[in-house]
Amino acid sequence: MSLISIIVPCYNQAQYLDECLQSVLNQTFRDWECIVVNDGSPDSTEEIVKKWMQRDERINYIIQKNQGVSAARNSGIKAAKGKYIQFLDADDLLEKNKIAYQVKILEQNPEIAIVYGGSRYFFDGEIKLFSIHPSGMIPTLEMQFYDENQLDAILLHNVCTICAPLYRSSIFEHLKFKNVVFEDYLLNIECIYNGSFFHFEKEIDGNCLIRITANSQMESHKQRNNASNEFKKYVAVATDNYMSVLQPLSDNNSSKKTQKTFTIKNILRLITPPIFIKLLKK
Repeated sequence: MSLISIIVPCYNQAQYLDECLQSVLNQTFRDWECIVVNDGSPDSTEEIVKKWMQRDERINYIIQKNQGVSAARNSGIKAAKGKYIQFLDADDLLEKNKIAYQVKILEQNPEIAIVYGGSRYFFDGEIKLFSIHPSGMIPTLEMQFYDENQLDAILLHNVCTICAPLYRSSIFEHLKFKNVVFEDYLLNIECIYNGSFFHFEKEIDGNCLIRITANSQMESHKQRNNASNEFKKYVAVATDNYMSVLQPLSDNNSSKKTQKTFTIKNILRLITPPIFIKLLKK
C-alpha cells in the first residue's frame, strides 16, 4: 500500500494533542507518517510530541516561529513523503477506518484526485456527536467526481472540513495554503480550478470528528475578518486572478467537465463563505 502523510499543525493545543495522536495510532491503515508542526506554541506541545516520538517512530516533529496555520500546513507538506496527504488539526480526531477506506478508493480510481467522508462535531469534554455545527453550518456537501457542476456546488458551500479529505500529494506541487481567513475553503476552490475534483464516500467509523471550543479557529477567523474586513479585500484580489484562468479551464476537454464562464458576481460568491455574503454587499 501507499504511504500516507498526516500533517498536524499545532498552536496552543497541547491539551488535545494526546487524544489527537491516539486517533492516528488507532487507524486500521498502518503505512503512515505523522508530521506534527509546532507553530511556535508556548505551551507543552514539544514535550508531548517528543513523548509520542519515543512511542512510535512514524511520528515526526517540526518546530517553527509562529506564522499561522497555513504556514504550518505548508511546512508539513514540504516535509511529507507520502503519496497521499491527510490534514488533521491538533484538537480534532479521526475515526479508525477513515484513512484505510479512502486509500482504497484512491488506489482503485486514479481519476479521483480527492476523496472525502463525513464530519461530526462534538463539544469538548463530551462524547455526543452532531451532524451540523451549533451555528447551523453543514460540514459536508456530497459530490461525486463525475458530477458536472462541482463549481456550481462550491459556489454555495464548502464541500467539507479540512480533516475530511484525503488528497493526492501531487496536488500540492502547484497549490499551497494562503495566509487568509477560511484558508481551507479557498484551497478546495483552487483544487477544482486546477482540475482536481472531489468524490464523497462514506464508511462505518470513517468520519473525522471536529471539536467545538470557545477559541476554535472558526471563531477566531470570524473575529479577525470582522475587525479588518480582510476577507473582502482578499476576494477583490482573488477575483482578478481567477478570471484569467476561467476560459482555459472551460476549454479543457481532458477533465470531462463542462465548466461555465462565471461573472465577477458569481466568483465573489464562489470564494466567499455564505456567512460573509452580507459583508460583501456592505
